[in-house]
This record gives sequence, C-alpha cells and structure tokens, in this order.
Amino acid sequence: MGRPDGRETVGQVLRDVGDEQLVYRVAGGDDRALSELYDRYSRPVYATGVRLLRDVSLAEELVQDAFTNVWRRAGTFDPERASFATWLYRITRNRVVDLARKFRYSQFLRKHSAYASCVGGRLVPCSRCR
Repeated sequence: MGRPDGRETVGQVLRDVGDEQLVYRVAGGDDRALSELYDRYSRPVYATGVRLLRDVSLAEELVQDAFTNVWRRAGTFDPERASFATWLYRITRNRVVDLARKFRYSQFLRKHSAYASCVGGRLVPCSRCR
C-alpha cells in the first residue's frame, strides 16, 4: 500500500532492502536504515536477553546496547565473514556476557558491602571473604 499518488514511502522501500544493504546504509549515517533493522531484530535480541539474563531490565539494556553497537560499528561489518543476523547475534552474545558479569558483580557487592571499601586502589575483602 503506497501513497495516493502511487509512490512508495521511505519505510516501504526499506522493508524491501536486504539486511546487508541496510547495514551499509547505517554505516553511511542513515538512521532510517537502523530503524528498519531494529524493527526486524529487536524482538529476537530482547528474547535472547530475557532467556539468558533472566531479567527484563537487563534484556532492555541489551537491546539498546546491541543496536548502539550496530550504529557505531556498521562500517566494520563484512558480509564475506557472516550474515547480518550472525553478526548481530555475536554482538548480542558479547553484550550478554558483559551484562551478566556486571550484574553478578553488583550482586556480589551488595552481598558483601564491606568489599566495596577501597584501600590504596585495591578492594579490601570483608571478613567473610578472607
């Protein structure tokens, strides 16, 4: 369904463009191309985050981080090495690992609040951790 004059809108045109071509457009600064990739892939990235991180807030952060990485690193995408979906999955997986570490570390600090004390640039363990 196009416009009344028979021409297609930008969104309709982008829906017909392949992922790899959209990444090239993102590398050139086309935020509409990023929006189209987001529309295509944000749900699977979110579902992966919920499944692996078991936390909806972290999954939401994962989606934001993953697509920020797509925006920043689109110029490094190489279709000879992987499809866009595979490249995005690797970005997603790496961010899951980072977020899980950060989450576990913050839980550890809450559990061992004395560990947060810093002496001479080093964390000092609480009595339970020595």
